[in-house]
Amino acid sequence: MNCRFLFIYALALFLCLSCQHENANNSGLSAHSKADYFPTDDKWGYINQAGKVAIHPTFDDNRNFHEGLAAVRKETKWGYIDKEGDLKIPLSYKSVWGFKEGLAKVQTFDNKMGFIDTKGEWVIEPNFDEVAEFSEGRAVFRNDVNYGFIDKQGKPIIPAKYQRTYPFKKGLAKVKLDNKYGLINSVGAIIIPIEYKRVGDLSENLVRVKTEQGFQYMDEKGQPKITNLFQNCTDFVGGFAAAKVKGKYGLINTKGDFVIAPTYHQLFSANEDKWIAALADKFSLITTEGKILTTRTYDQIDTYSEGIAGYRIGYLYGFLDDKGKELTPAQYGLIWSFQEGMSRAAFREGIGFIDKKGNLAIAPEFLDVRDFSEGLARVQLRKWF
Repeated sequence: MNCRFLFIYALALFLCLSCQHENANNSGLSAHSKADYFPTDDKWGYINQAGKVAIHPTFDDNRNFHEGLAAVRKETKWGYIDKEGDLKIPLSYKSVWGFKEGLAKVQTFDNKMGFIDTKGEWVIEPNFDEVAEFSEGRAVFRNDVNYGFIDKQGKPIIPAKYQRTYPFKKGLAKVKLDNKYGLINSVGAIIIPIEYKRVGDLSENLVRVKTEQGFQYMDEKGQPKITNLFQNCTDFVGGFAAAKVKGKYGLINTKGDFVIAPTYHQLFSANEDKWIAALADKFSLITTEGKILTTRTYDQIDTYSEGIAGYRIGYLYGFLDDKGKELTPAQYGLIWSFQEGMSRAAFREGIGFIDKKGNLAIAPEFLDVRDFSEGLARVQLRKWF
């Protein structure tokens, strides 16, 4: 293995570990680690889409902008700034999360959680040991060992009686009771009986459920819709879903009929009306009619984001356009999904940004940088500008 590949391995490993930490922070976990805080020499700030510093790096840690505000930390305390870099909500919290539906979850230094508005005023007092972010006007909360939902006034609208609850999506939420799963609506009425080994989300008026015999689909009223039994299946996307029988995947329509015979080892939606199909660990893009779009197979193909998909050949990554053609060669050590018209890509020199034409948009001159959100990306500079 030559030095170039050794460098790419090391860079990819570092970036993957970094992104695991980043993704965890964005999934409802605490916005800080449990380690003691120490001021760092490499401070965080923000750049704009021209690659210019928009907010100078003065923070020990920071987060993406949501609803016009971003969480920032200095030493042990978190607060929020606006897009001019002005502190709008004081640095006074142990942990914070991004704004969503006009509210942000915060944790006080006595380990209690509540919600503030964009002015920093308490909307829901910090009386909870554990509470999740709002989704469709409901937030999961924990009472002792059980979970329920509160409304935006902090009132328990669905009692804490479940082993586990999940955020509302399209008016329904998955719940677990007695190690079985079902779906409830926004007032707590049971829509899909809590009697299944697994339950999916509502997708195109269908819900996949797992019985003792296998997977099948129900409608949004809890009535059986596709009673064929599958070894596995996915949510519907654009009127189609992947389903597995006799160890192979094919594509079914909303009647449960196969429109692509079950011949693939893996099959999942790529978005953009395309599907990623695998045979013997090699991947291609196909249409819902089964037409193969890619001219060769790949070691990996990612789902589309903003009309672009990533691919991997060996140790290197590149991009596919919306027709499945190679937009760039496989030349990057690692890539990310497109956000706001640009994708991060790892070069030998560091991380830069690629535009949707496959051109270098922002040079790789940063110590660390994250995806754009609301026009700004958080960044650690190699030096002060």
